[in-house]
Amino acid sequence: VGWSRDSQRGSPMQLSGTVEALQVYIFVPDDGDIKTVEFFLDKTVAGNTATHKEGKAPYDLAGTSGTTSLPLNTVNLPAGAHFVEVLVTRKNGATEEARGDFTIPAISNGAALLDVSATSDRMGGVP
Repeated sequence: VGWSRDSQRGSPMQLSGTVEALQVYIFVPDDGDIKTVEFFLDKTVAGNTATHKEGKAPYDLAGTSGTTSLPLNTVNLPAGAHFVEVLVTRKNGATEEARGDFTIPAISNGAALLDVSATSDRMGGVP
C-alpha cells in the first residue's frame, strides 16, 4: 500500500509511520494483473464492507477522476493510529491482502491550525 502527497502519485512512499499532510493519496500500484482492489480504512478485510472498491487502474482509496487520484482529507480523521487494509483480486481470481499503518498527529487533524483573536496583538486567541 503506497501513499503520496501528489495527486498523480508522484514520489510514492510505503504507507507506514506518521503522515503529516492534510491531504494524502493512498493507492495500490498497478502491476497489470489486478482485477479489483478493495480498501478498508480503519477496519479489517475479514467480515467488513470495503470503504471503497476500484475496478480499474489506477487503484485509489478515495477514488479517481480520470488519471488523478482523489485525496483522503486527514482533517476528517481523529489524531492517532490508523490503518488501511486492501484486498487485491487478481485477474485469475487469486486474492492477496496487504496493510499499511499510519499515524495522524494532532496538528494534522485541524487542532491548533488556526487560532482566532479579536485583538491586533493576537492575545486570547481561540481555536
